[in-house]
Amino acid sequence: MIRNIVFDIGNVLAEFCWQKAFDKLGFTGERRAVLTAATVKGPWWNEYDRSVLSDAEIAARCAALAGEYANDVYTLFAHPEYLIETYPYARDWIPDLRARGYRVFLLSNFGKTSFEANRPKMDFLDAVDGGVISYEVGELKPDRAIFRALEEKYALDPAECIFLDDNADNIAAARSFGYHALLFESKERAEREILEIGKR
Repeated sequence: MIRNIVFDIGNVLAEFCWQKAFDKLGFTGERRAVLTAATVKGPWWNEYDRSVLSDAEIAARCAALAGEYANDVYTLFAHPEYLIETYPYARDWIPDLRARGYRVFLLSNFGKTSFEANRPKMDFLDAVDGGVISYEVGELKPDRAIFRALEEKYALDPAECIFLDDNADNIAAARSFGYHALLFESKERAEREILEIGKR
């Protein structure tokens, strides 16, 4: 029996809108390409989500990859509030799922500074039953450790959980850990798939 729905946040309940952030900051052309490779698509961004290293350390390592645009890296890190926009459906979706008898949890890679800066926008946070965010445990999806942290914190059985994420690697990992896992493409499709799994 499915008892729990486990949501990723980024690009499921809220848009990770780094492109819009770059637009706001005026990062275009070559500058945009270099900064993309040095930050959100670079080797250190996952560490921002892990939050074991300080923001200053991570920014410095990203800046070292940005050449003449190093100062722009620090500008980006100064505006984490630009990185997230909550989807309009998120706030109502969670109470609806809970009204249908599911418990709802979060499992998301998210840096501490960015999470706190964007918390006021994420109006769905007070509607969930709980969750584990990567910065809280210093672990990242798709590693088993962060899934285990959620399971142990809330006594969850993966076989009783549907996990939704937009990242195929995270979905594959969740399935290997025993979850019913859905690659998120839209709320409408996810709703259909949740209903299908619930009938099994």
